[in-house]
Amino acid sequence: MKFEVFLFVAVISASTAAVLPEENLKSSSSLSLGDSLDISVPFVGDLEGACLARTSSNDTFEEIISTTYTVPLCFALNLEVDRLMADAQELAEASETTRVEFFQRYCPQVKNSLRCITQVTDMVRKCVEPDRIALYDTFVSTIPQAVDLICKNDGELIFVDGPNFKECSKKLPRYLDDCSSNIASFADTMDLAAYGEYQCTELDKVRQCYKKELADCRVPRMIELFDLFYRPVVKASPCKDFIKIEELKEVENNNI
Repeated sequence: MKFEVFLFVAVISASTAAVLPEENLKSSSSLSLGDSLDISVPFVGDLEGACLARTSSNDTFEEIISTTYTVPLCFALNLEVDRLMADAQELAEASETTRVEFFQRYCPQVKNSLRCITQVTDMVRKCVEPDRIALYDTFVSTIPQAVDLICKNDGELIFVDGPNFKECSKKLPRYLDDCSSNIASFADTMDLAAYGEYQCTELDKVRQCYKKELADCRVPRMIELFDLFYRPVVKASPCKDFIKIEELKEVENNNI
């Protein structure tokens, strides 16, 4: 069940990486806060330029960088990272009892460690343009929701038995990658706040493709993870004028 383990670890990683500056920063001992840094943040863009434009000084930007250095230590103090990674590898072939023990041990730690990024995301928010704040807030708020969803009922959503899924899950990451290929040309270069009808329509096609592939693998409920980000972001972006958001339907289990 390597795919399920990947999902769990990926969401934990995303809780940090998705909302922190997209840059492999040098160690604090070799980086001067006066250095010019090319750092980008979702829904903010160039962080240094955005902070200067919104606050009229470099103070907020420098404070963000300083605080970012404390995040790994904070996680280390609140989360057994090395043990979690080791146990996650063993979880792939574990019994249901072991799975329950795993999620009951680490989910509280993960939820508690999310506070490590709160100070950074709050400071970054000061640099967000007013017309993008709704998007930024939505994106940040979905991270703990994603952790809650994966942890619900001890990982029930992402752990599925059955030979069909085990075989299908080996190919699923590639299938989902293919689903996203059509938006690759603009997703990394175009601000979501600037999306028009074409971009929004292509984004909707990605969801429909994900939904089909997950259903084919007999795990339709996994679309809920994608929808945690997709639905609120659509509603807070120009895509709300082009994409009709279906009402969420309760799915009791992963069997169809």
